[in-house]
Amino acid sequence: MDVNAAAKLVLVPKGNQVAVITLLSFSAIFFAASVWLEYSGKSYGLSLSGAVVFLVFGSIAWWVSHKNEALSQSHPLTINMVKGDQSVAISSDARSLPEASYVQTVLSHWSALIFRKNLPEADGVVGTDGIPLPDTKGQAKVVVDNANAEADEQIVNAVKMFKAMAAQKEVEPPSPVVSVIDTKHV
Repeated sequence: MDVNAAAKLVLVPKGNQVAVITLLSFSAIFFAASVWLEYSGKSYGLSLSGAVVFLVFGSIAWWVSHKNEALSQSHPLTINMVKGDQSVAISSDARSLPEASYVQTVLSHWSALIFRKNLPEADGVVGTDGIPLPDTKGQAKVVVDNANAEADEQIVNAVKMFKAMAAQKEVEPPSPVVSVIDTKHV
């Protein structure tokens, strides 16, 4: 059995990594100078201080810039839910996704809003003892119609809210948890 393995180390800074490599290089140069000065018997405190300062700034720059470097060319994560002629699509930058439980809660909420069915027509109102009350079909219809209208209003308001957030993103980027919502509700 023949096993081949290969590795290649490329030290080419990408984008804002140029500043990181530059700062860390200056730190190494100043540290080498302080070693040389100490070996020569001269004062090396200023050179060592410079090495520490460049090391600190380089480390901070690396910490800030490396977080999403692997996903810099990523595509947005899009979750589509389709059922018949109803659909909802939630798009988000993969780097900004919160915990899976939050995403599940959002999807559950949207699924309940978008794919809900209207309550059926009621035959009447039930009393506190669980027995249907006679001649209350009109009263029950009003209750069902109000509940259906309120649910439809919640859907419209939720869609408006997320569309407003998507429009606001072009002006001032908010938290990128949900960036685009496309809905079609019949």
